Amino acid sequence: MKKNKIALAGLFLWANDLRKSKPAGITINPKSKVKMFDIINAYLPSVGYSIHWRDTDFEVVDIKWWYKVLEQPIWTADDIKYVAEVADCEAFSLFFLSICELFLRTNGVFSLSAICKWTEKAGVKSSSHRCNVIVATENGNVGMWLFEPMYNKITKIEKGQGQIILNNVFGLNQMIYIANMIVE
Repeated sequence: MKKNKIALAGLFLWANDLRKSKPAGITINPKSKVKMFDIINAYLPSVGYSIHWRDTDFEVVDIKWWYKVLEQPIWTADDIKYVAEVADCEAFSLFFLSICELFLRTNGVFSLSAICKWTEKAGVKSSSHRCNVIVATENGNVGMWLFEPMYNKITKIEKGQGQIILNNVFGLNQMIYIANMIVE
């Protein structure tokens, strides 16, 4: 129990320092001229408008701050290990989402269901998977990044991209993410 309290205190201190360094973001309201639905649809058209969220305003912060957040991957700490069906991809994705909202006080992050494909000697394999999407600004423009919380990997998503490729993840050379399900 004492170890858990120390870990939680460390999380609060870490998040507090990052919150202090967070630059002023922009607020996007799904009902405003710049709609979050339209941004996601432009970057991941296969997701379309089948999006579920409860928030009405989204804070979008510069990607440089997000890289600072990702320098200390507390969600991939040695004590947090993958366990099939218990501590698996959706747990990591929702953990990252929760840390962003509860501790960092920013909500420009979504949990994304996707299909992943990779090649093995026996052929192409695929599986459903859960990861995260970060909506951020870069040089004043809004963009999207795919974040793999289990391995602390991030890559920029290009507009209209149907497949997103991450290298050196899951012990494989390449993993292809096909975003065709619901963002929440």
